[in-house]
Amino acid sequence: MPTRILREGILTSPRVNALSFGAELFYRRLMTVADDYGRYHASPATLRGACWPICPDKVTQKQITSWINECLASDIQLLSVYESGGYRYLQIANFGQQVRGKSKFPEPPSAEQLLSNRLATGKQMCSLVVVVGEGEGVVVNAGPRNKHRIDETTLPQDWHQWAFDKYNWDWARSTRTFEKFLNYWQSKGELRADWKASWRTWVMNDEERNSSMKPQESMYPNTRTSPDGYTEYQSKSGEWKR
Repeated sequence: MPTRILREGILTSPRVNALSFGAELFYRRLMTVADDYGRYHASPATLRGACWPICPDKVTQKQITSWINECLASDIQLLSVYESGGYRYLQIANFGQQVRGKSKFPEPPSAEQLLSNRLATGKQMCSLVVVVGEGEGVVVNAGPRNKHRIDETTLPQDWHQWAFDKYNWDWARSTRTFEKFLNYWQSKGELRADWKASWRTWVMNDEERNSSMKPQESMYPNTRTSPDGYTEYQSKSGEWKR
């Protein structure tokens, strides 16, 4: 992990002190994982694992995205978020660290092109939302969102929760399905505006496919064919036979 210079001015900074306790903690932890240019991934899932590597369960993606929004607020502007190649990145403003090489993250666009990621409130609109409303994955009063590649590398808890609430999926099934989902879309390299919506569609299609695969009915009334097609269950004796 790179060595960082933490100046005493952070204690008296009006912008830092305007943050909530959680947002300030996030901001300070972000400084330890950002590169020499102050850049890092803007994915809440990635930030959660990087900033809380030992205890990720202490925070949620919803909290992290709300803290990002605090740092993006127009009266604070400690961060900026931008998009490059279908991926979202963030940059700490005025990072002021020693630069020892080229950044592994793409450069942000010009100031005029920087994406405004404030959560839309009232009549305000935003072009790209990182914090997504009152519940994870819900965009409130947002303008058009840019398409991007999938950010998630592990199954988000709220994605599994949707599958559990809708179809009573356990964690194991959600994880297996997510691996297929992730591998498929990474191989395609396609862009989507809402990957959680794509996940919901994938889960519904999976349920439809499974429901259509009914066991073959036996021609005999006292037997039925098992799913593997090789044995029959004798209802009178209660035994499986080949």
